[in-house]
Amino acid sequence: MKKDLIIIIYRLITTSNIKDIKYDQQDVALFCNNYSLEERKSQFSSLESAMNNPNYDFKNISPIFKDLKFSNSEIYNYLSLLYQFMKNNDIQNLEKK
Repeated sequence: MKKDLIIIIYRLITTSNIKDIKYDQQDVALFCNNYSLEERKSQFSSLESAMNNPNYDFKNISPIFKDLKFSNSEIYNYLSLLYQFMKNNDIQNLEKK
């Protein structure tokens, strides 16, 4: 779970506003091409665990996030956005496009 969340949260290092992050159909293909089916399943499982633990201290899963400007609540909202996107598009089960 930790490794997957580090990969997922890493995007926030270069993001100025989480609300600017949007996912669309182009991202479905990007996920399928950039991550193997096994990796996507693992990421989705980690996101499911995160959804069940909204009070988890996401900023402390890696020292690289200690200066991240977003609160744990904002990180959780981002993870929720990605979780819903993956779930709605069944990305964790799609073969490469």
